[in-house]
Amino acid sequence: MKKINVLVDFSYTTFVAEGAVSVHIYVGRLLAGLANSDILNPIVLSWPGTEDYIDSLAGFKTEKIVIDSKNSVRISRKVDRFLGLIPFEEELKAKHIDIVITPQFSPYMFFYPKKYHQILVVHDLIMAHSFLKEKRYYHPFMQWLAAKRVPHIISISQYTRKDLMQYSGRDSTVIHNSIPFDFQVPEQPIEETQGQRFILNVNHFSGHKNHNTLIQALNILRNEIPHKLYLKGYKPRENNIEELKVLVTQLGLEDRVTIDTSNRSEAEMRWLYTHADLFVTPSVIEGFGWTPIEAAVLKTPVLVSDIPALREVTCGRIETFDPHSPKQLAEKILNKISSPDSDDKLEELSQFFLEEYSLDTQIRQFTDVILKALGRK
Repeated sequence: MKKINVLVDFSYTTFVAEGAVSVHIYVGRLLAGLANSDILNPIVLSWPGTEDYIDSLAGFKTEKIVIDSKNSVRISRKVDRFLGLIPFEEELKAKHIDIVITPQFSPYMFFYPKKYHQILVVHDLIMAHSFLKEKRYYHPFMQWLAAKRVPHIISISQYTRKDLMQYSGRDSTVIHNSIPFDFQVPEQPIEETQGQRFILNVNHFSGHKNHNTLIQALNILRNEIPHKLYLKGYKPRENNIEELKVLVTQLGLEDRVTIDTSNRSEAEMRWLYTHADLFVTPSVIEGFGWTPIEAAVLKTPVLVSDIPALREVTCGRIETFDPHSPKQLAEKILNKISSPDSDDKLEELSQFFLEEYSLDTQIRQFTDVILKALGRK
């Protein structure tokens, strides 16, 4: 059986991240899973300069269509996206592309003719209702979706599916993220955490990730626990990090809070997860929330905010707290540290999530969607 050529369109961005970016990691996992399929052959569409980065995300040298700058209008890459397939349509024909997956919901994505059966993945709609600047772009874009400009839509959670339905009237297929791990990668110690007891959060530094509540909770506990707070992420909005630094200074917690935006290796991230006494996700909005699941898989105790997406993806198996109450979070942290989960409970939770969010399950569901879109199932 001839393999189906699946174009994974990474051209929605030229951003080569210095740290963990959830959507980029999603693309890497998706490519790895598609490459292991017996019937699917992934091909990446990208801008020049992102090739090595994409291969690092996927873990192998990917087959690519790199948009030739000589053939595209160089007014701006944002303008290029609205010019249709002019810059690379010959390459699409040469690669015999059967179907397209657009892994990020963006007003700068390409729209493809019907023959490519475009599948759009929607992670969350935070831009549609949180940032005034982006509303000018996202609301018209939602109307495009409502007009079925994209024939197939995948949401990464039931929460995102409901949100999408509310804003656009379009239904979608839910395929949860996968949480794969290479357990053969040895841990690499991070010097500043050695010999320290710390509470960990891994997320990007946007306002809706609600780091301030976690910092305030630590302040309440400053004389009751010896722990430091390690905030690991990247910085899409520099002003959010500055606001956190101001809060840390105001509370006199400079020696208790680390804000790390560096590009950590998988081995270093493994060290952070496994050596933290507790992992806390205080977000007020999430589309999925994969980092607390990763922590649970690595047998680290976890607390998550009581919001729809996190209740869904944790399957009611992880204790929650009110993300607007530093006091309640402080109480939960103190109880979790004072009475930690047993090794048997942590092992059982790890195995549950490994099975629930396996890469095989995610790719099998993607394959079903692809075959149905192509009329082969």
